[in-house]
Amino acid sequence: MKRIWSLFLATLLTGASISCLPISGTAANGQKLFATVGDNDTHLHPANYENMLKKYTNGTLTEVRNWSGWAWKNDHANSRLDFFTLQDDIPQATLVTMDLVSENGAVIKKENIIATYLATVNTKSPAYPNIDYDVFDIITHENIKELAAGQIHEAWVDIYVPKDTPAGIYRGKIALKSGSQTLAEFAYELEVIDMTLTNPEEWETYLDLWMYPYASNRYYSGKTNAEFFDFTTPEDQDTNPYSLRNIQLDKQYEAGLESELELYHQAGGNAITVTLVEDPWNSRKPCPCPSMVKWTKKADGSFAYDYTDMDYWIELNLKHGINRQINLFYHAGVGYGFVYYDEATGTVKHDGGGGPGSARWQEISLDFFQDLAAHLEEKGWFDIACLSMDERGFEVTQALVELAESIKNSAGQSLKVGGAVNADEVSSLYNRMHDISVWENMKTADMVELAETRRKKGQNTTLYSCGSGRMSTPNEPGEAAYAVYDSFKFNMDGIMRWALNKYDEDPLHSSLHTVTYPGDCYLIYPDEKDSTDMRAQSTPRFEKLCEGMRNVEKLRIIKKNYPHFAESVNILIGSLKKSDVTDEAARIRAKILNLSHSVLKFEQTPYTDLVDSEWYMDAVCFAISYKLMVGTSDTKFEPETPMTRAMFVSVLARLDGADINNQATSKFSDVPSGEWYTGSVVWATNKKIVSGVSDTKFAPDDKITREQAAALLYRYAKSKGYNTQYKADLKGYKDRDKVSSYALNALCWANDKGIVNGVTKTSLDPAGYCTRAQIAQMIRCLFKNVLNRWL
Repeated sequence: MKRIWSLFLATLLTGASISCLPISGTAANGQKLFATVGDNDTHLHPANYENMLKKYTNGTLTEVRNWSGWAWKNDHANSRLDFFTLQDDIPQATLVTMDLVSENGAVIKKENIIATYLATVNTKSPAYPNIDYDVFDIITHENIKELAAGQIHEAWVDIYVPKDTPAGIYRGKIALKSGSQTLAEFAYELEVIDMTLTNPEEWETYLDLWMYPYASNRYYSGKTNAEFFDFTTPEDQDTNPYSLRNIQLDKQYEAGLESELELYHQAGGNAITVTLVEDPWNSRKPCPCPSMVKWTKKADGSFAYDYTDMDYWIELNLKHGINRQINLFYHAGVGYGFVYYDEATGTVKHDGGGGPGSARWQEISLDFFQDLAAHLEEKGWFDIACLSMDERGFEVTQALVELAESIKNSAGQSLKVGGAVNADEVSSLYNRMHDISVWENMKTADMVELAETRRKKGQNTTLYSCGSGRMSTPNEPGEAAYAVYDSFKFNMDGIMRWALNKYDEDPLHSSLHTVTYPGDCYLIYPDEKDSTDMRAQSTPRFEKLCEGMRNVEKLRIIKKNYPHFAESVNILIGSLKKSDVTDEAARIRAKILNLSHSVLKFEQTPYTDLVDSEWYMDAVCFAISYKLMVGTSDTKFEPETPMTRAMFVSVLARLDGADINNQATSKFSDVPSGEWYTGSVVWATNKKIVSGVSDTKFAPDDKITREQAAALLYRYAKSKGYNTQYKADLKGYKDRDKVSSYALNALCWANDKGIVNGVTKTSLDPAGYCTRAQIAQMIRCLFKNVLNRWL
């Protein structure tokens, strides 16, 4: 959907209070508010109220009351509604959903359509003093509230499409009511595609959001960090970590944890975060990270380990289908080393252990991991366990790798090891690491091959962006979807991110963080502290992360189940640009719809003359999926039929996305107005891509030769500013001298780029005619080898 706010979001935002415009009571037509469909890829900030309302009142911005979207079966579609109240408070403003009904009478029941209000949080952060404004970032569970006068209010709409929903166009309404009065009504249209998304636990895409159950427990306890973690003073947490050992997960707050885990599961989350020692990340602010294993040094000097919290937490995750990997975070050169209860003195003590690789660290670690391995095997978790670390250098990483390799179960299998990587020096250890997550600033084209090589070995490779950007509160929500697409572009298995729920002390009002971007360490919110339900609340950025996960999974399904369209998927995701990431996320979403249509059309109404095993199938499916070529009839594609010049120019016009007018007048006497190809010929003439077979003739029905096709593709690439340099000289072909002078450079270029190859090793056949299948292959190679672009 076209974004209606994009021209206005560049306004400098402040946290200043907003006064009402001098409008008496309601608008002249009796309206109490202005209401419109918003853009859920971006933020509409509360501070924009006066600016946006002025646009409405002077008529330069109009309300949009129609929404259209699409979804597969077992899929979700989201939208946002924006309300601008005038000078009257609106009591009991109720969001009312209604059934969506198809033209054939099928129904998506209103129970599957959830509309609730968004709440704001402040983004002030000591680490980023220039960021200080309110953002709509909490998708609440409220569908009734008082809308205060003179403010922006927002609602989030989630439509779930059950698996058994028939394909078709569904229509219905969503209304905003106050008492018996309807304040606004929105017409909804949803296209349900006849393809089914698998359940989240079946997704191939890997999602690892680090989890902090103690932060959730602390929040619902109503205590401060100092109170919950037993610090004498708030400052004491910097100097006295030892009391953390006594913190245990409390089942009275289990509903809060389960609600958070269910959101994580629905996003495709499939990795469990476990802390084996106190604060393995050295990141205790704003909330400490206690160990889930409680260490005791007995009177005889040996260690005992209590796995109660770890087992409880893992079992709670498994209950929610989060079962692909258990990431066990351990002392890796940061934090407080080994913290344990000393029976001999009755106190909590700290043993720094000398750091990874030292003799003391090795002694303690071997004892612990031998015990841990036996416990993991007993519980049936050894195979999915992975010793983990974050952003460590070579020596520390090597020490943990060697430690893991020395720990074996009864079958002789070593404990897996993994970690987040932000240093090239660690790359020499990649082949020994089961799981790596590469910082987004380190990704290169080499990552594509690296990820594939590791995948064949059963190893996992993900991408991460943490510390700022992509998914923190100030970032546009659409960036979260982009992050998933970006990982898929680089052939990675998914993404890693901190964090799901590392809550500040007052997250529902301020998303500050002492070190990093506001909101960077939690993608969802808890419920109100005094709530008995303890239902977690989602965010637009989390929902966009879910959208990205679902859409990448759709692309994986297409590649797997419709292999002839795999090239189309690769080209689409390969087109993802580094800039304008929010626009890019919206574009990819739209193109997945187009690709879904093409796959279905090809499967449901196939061209009967295409042979599945023929060389041309991938190229033809690519040309069809990008709407570059169509059949000669509803049932025939005619792959072996020669391509005419008119057909070829039409393909180029579609490739360019040209605005075609078939009523235009051509300079060629044999291209009359009103023909299906007229506009394309006029466009190509104006772009100096074609010059005709003479000054007055274009010969639209003539078969296009191989050298003519090369010349037109060459001129097209040149007109778009693409690289037209070449190294080929065609001297290996015995018919090189038969190439027309006008086409020599073009054919050298096309041959060098793999667009036009010889018909044999020694014959180029420049005057030979091109079939429709051959043209599809040429265009496909142009995309891959020259344009690296999309439609």
